[in-house]
Amino acid sequence: MVTIWRMTSSKSSKTTCNIVMAILVIWSIISLVIIIVWATSSERKEQANKCTTELEAQIQEYRSASVVWAKDREALEELIEKSREKEAQLSQDISRLWESQHKTNESLKISLEENVILRDNITALENETKSQRELVKNLTSEITAHKEKLEDLQYNLTQAFHLKESCEASWAAAINHQRAAESRYNALNISHMSLQNQLNRCKKDNSSISQQNQQNQQSHQSQPDSGSPRLLTGTFALLVLPFVSLHLLCVL
Repeated sequence: MVTIWRMTSSKSSKTTCNIVMAILVIWSIISLVIIIVWATSSERKEQANKCTTELEAQIQEYRSASVVWAKDREALEELIEKSREKEAQLSQDISRLWESQHKTNESLKISLEENVILRDNITALENETKSQRELVKNLTSEITAHKEKLEDLQYNLTQAFHLKESCEASWAAAINHQRAAESRYNALNISHMSLQNQLNRCKKDNSSISQQNQQNQQSHQSQPDSGSPRLLTGTFALLVLPFVSLHLLCVL
């Protein structure tokens, strides 16, 4: 655009110069024709002089205009030079802008790619968040089930503790019963030993009585023995007494 403006300004300045030169040439030709016509006419000499004066004035004005035009031309050339410098500066600025725009486009392209990656990551994170929520929901359900199971276990543990206490009480009672049974067993053993001793003594007495009876029978074979039934009854009682004691011990 700056180049077009530069070319347009250069062409317009040249066109202006050509137009001015053409006008001056035409004006000079017309002036010469008028001078020639007035010179051939004696009646118009005064007018010719006047025209000459006017022509000189016009020439002077032309010279002044030429000086002004030259100054304007120099100013225009300076302006054109400045415009060219400005155009070069603008071209450099445009190049820098194009380079900056290229870098910006590259950065924008990278940003768009990163944006796509970020969108994919956001989608993945949303899916992961959804799965985590489902996992938390499932874990909450499991925790609730575990709490209910824990409450059941706590109840069962309490029942087991009470059962343990009951068993310990039963165990203590059983131990007490066992100790009482052992005491009874020891007492029965003592009673059994006492009865055994009595039985042994009875056996000894029975043997001594048998020997005495035999001696008495030998000495009194002819006489009837009236004490034999009593002796047999006592012996039978002594023999039956240990068996009764053992039976009572087994029952207890």
